[in-house]
Amino acid sequence: GVQFHALLKDDLYERNGRHQNRMADLMKEALMNKGFEIYVPSKTNLIFADLSNDIIEKLEKEFLFSKMTPLDENHTRIRLVTSWATKEEEVNKFVEFINNL
Repeated sequence: GVQFHALLKDDLYERNGRHQNRMADLMKEALMNKGFEIYVPSKTNLIFADLSNDIIEKLEKEFLFSKMTPLDENHTRIRLVTSWATKEEEVNKFVEFINNL
C-alpha cells in the first residue's frame, strides 16, 4: 500500500494523469492538423492513428510506437502512448516531425 499512499499524496496521481493526457493531446492535434485519421478519439494518453507505411517507416527512425492493424497494403494503424515520464521536449520533437511531413 505504500505506493498508493505516495501516488495519492499531494495530488501526484492527478498531476501525472493531466501531464500524460496533455502530451497525448499535443501529439493527436498535430496528427489531425496534418489530416491523418485518428481511429478512436480518446481523452486518454492513448492515440490510435492510421498512417501510410511510408510515413510509419520515417517515424520508426525517430520514435518508439506500436504497429497495430494493417489496414491495406499501404496503410497501418499505430498506437502511441504517453506517460507521466513523457518529456515535453520529446513531444515537441514529434509535433515538429509531423508538421514537417
